[in-house]
Amino acid sequence: MEFLTILVIITSYVGVPLLAKKRHENPYLYFVFALIVGPFAFIPLLIFSKGNDDGKVASFHSSSIISKPQRNQETYSVIDARIAICPSCQAGLKKIPSAKTRCPSCKEFMFVRTDSKTMSRLVVNLSRAQEIDEEWAKINGTWDEMQNERERFRKSKSEMSIQFGHEASDTDVKWRIFNEDLLVHSGMQNWGLYRNTIFQMSEQLRKEGNIDLALEKLLLVCYIDICGPNNLSTPRGTKHEFGQLPFTKDSSFIAPGIISRIEKLVRKSNYDIQKLEAIFNDLEDAYKDYIPFTLEAKKAWTQLRQVITLP
Repeated sequence: MEFLTILVIITSYVGVPLLAKKRHENPYLYFVFALIVGPFAFIPLLIFSKGNDDGKVASFHSSSIISKPQRNQETYSVIDARIAICPSCQAGLKKIPSAKTRCPSCKEFMFVRTDSKTMSRLVVNLSRAQEIDEEWAKINGTWDEMQNERERFRKSKSEMSIQFGHEASDTDVKWRIFNEDLLVHSGMQNWGLYRNTIFQMSEQLRKEGNIDLALEKLLLVCYIDICGPNNLSTPRGTKHEFGQLPFTKDSSFIAPGIISRIEKLVRKSNYDIQKLEAIFNDLEDAYKDYIPFTLEAKKAWTQLRQVITLP
């Protein structure tokens, strides 16, 4: 862009008078004209620079919903060191855990984590899982964010416990935080972050065994993705800055990881493709007062149907 601007200015100051002389016109008159017109070549450069410096029109793609531990973008080989033994009571297990599960003997939860020092995948208890999570948070630079989230969770649980008259469950606290986040993100027109919270809700519903609602949330994630969400960080109801749009075609995409989750849940629920389509189409009316969709559900489904594979 800078090169083109300089080229236009040089052409204005040199080329125009030379052309005038060739046509037997007064070159000095055209030179004065070039002095007036030439500086306008800076206008595209200024507009381009302002657009690049505008931090408010931010795509949500910088907020990853699923990430694997990385250290300085180097590649590490992970050693699978899981064994079929409970880390709390040392009881033998019928199979090696692949995710969070409860020990049938002591009823304590077991977790699967990758140790950042040995790069070994292990079955660990709650305290060790928290230690490993903290180690990765320090490596990835998210330590402060983790501490803030823990403090927020603690305060919410304390407030809810007082409100309920008994200790609030962790699940209830998570749902309050989810709903608070949705209100904040929609209020600031951060639809990418809003979409990420919907995804987190679907994961929580899946863990709770609510397959139907988990599927609905994942389909909603796809609907938002296809519309092309952006993070504006501008209060809803206020005038947008030039070039700001809540949803744009350039931001539209379909996440393969979401599609994989949908296909797995559909097989568990025994839904067919017609049932899935009906649920998707109902999203438009169910959420139209909350999300400014820019695409009709039927048109969005046409795109989604091309990438879903069901028996």
